[in-house]
Amino acid sequence: MNVLEAMAAATRERVKREKERVPFLELERKVREGEGAEREKPLGFKEALFQKSPLFPIIAEWKRRSPSEGLLAKEGQTLEETVSAYEKGGAAALSILTEPQFFAAREGDFSGAAQRTRLPLLKKDFILDPYQIYQAKAQGARAILLMVSLVQGRELEALYREALGLGLDSLVEVHTLEEGQEALKMGATLIGVNSRNLKNLETRLEVAQGLLPRLKSLAPPGTLLVAESGVHGPEDILRVKEAGAEAALVGTYLMRSPDPERALQDLTRATVEARGA
Repeated sequence: MNVLEAMAAATRERVKREKERVPFLELERKVREGEGAEREKPLGFKEALFQKSPLFPIIAEWKRRSPSEGLLAKEGQTLEETVSAYEKGGAAALSILTEPQFFAAREGDFSGAAQRTRLPLLKKDFILDPYQIYQAKAQGARAILLMVSLVQGRELEALYREALGLGLDSLVEVHTLEEGQEALKMGATLIGVNSRNLKNLETRLEVAQGLLPRLKSLAPPGTLLVAESGVHGPEDILRVKEAGAEAALVGTYLMRSPDPERALQDLTRATVEARGA
């Protein structure tokens, strides 16, 4: 069993327990009540990445640990303080890791972030079941992550359509050209190219640099490509931007920074400063 398969197995067991604790009908009711309480339509996740600005859009990620990097949250570092730093640093949106076994997420992480910021939130987890999409909606997510390496074919498309029906964007993650073609065939307009191979956790930024231009040539107008993993500074933003990325999702680099607000500002300004050089 590779790492991704282990994560999927753990997720299935977790979702089974959560269904017993909160039945689907109760969860569905919470979603309807939440929709009725909205006084104005919040900014969409993809919409936030398309905002007109000279700055490069960054999806700043909170995650307590990583299977490949170990513990990331520093002693005394809180989610609330980090989310505030990301907002001040100019993040276009936020990603909140909610998987507990491999990423050490805590139950209140997502709700804590939702209460702290008005930036659109991506619920980043191993989405395998429509139940998880309703969970994300009930918790205030504006987007979910769907991984072509994890779910394919009709099952993937069904999850994508379910999210769409609930008003959620889907960041459809790919690692190979074949996965990218499947995402495009399904109609995905927000595609993340992950430089990390989740089967063995190897990370190579060259994956994104090679795949982004090929997807760019195949994607219809209105498709937004996001570079995921492997960004460790402004110079990497320039690399993925040149390859065709229009946004980047950055977690480990920001979590390990002694000053995440400043580090984020440096990333968002990378392309502007390069043009001015």
